[in-house]
Amino acid sequence: MKFTPYLYHGPQSSVTVRFTGPDGTEQEKDIMLYPGLSIELPSEHEYTQTLIAQKLLTPLAPVAKTVKGEAKTKEQKDDGR
Repeated sequence: MKFTPYLYHGPQSSVTVRFTGPDGTEQEKDIMLYPGLSIELPSEHEYTQTLIAQKLLTPLAPVAKTVKGEAKTKEQKDDGR
């Protein structure tokens, strides 16, 4: 199951999500949900879909690896390097 980053908008809470891992075994993950913070949840999981329907989750765009490289380059230029 693919994990996707979301921004959580609800009250502080926690949940244990059960899902099938890449090797086909049943797995569990304990997740703490804090308002205003990002969290990775399995995108196709029933619980995730419920939170989206209740407008408690907003999908976040994945950060491209090249962005970090560009930020590092800008930082080096600012230091006079």
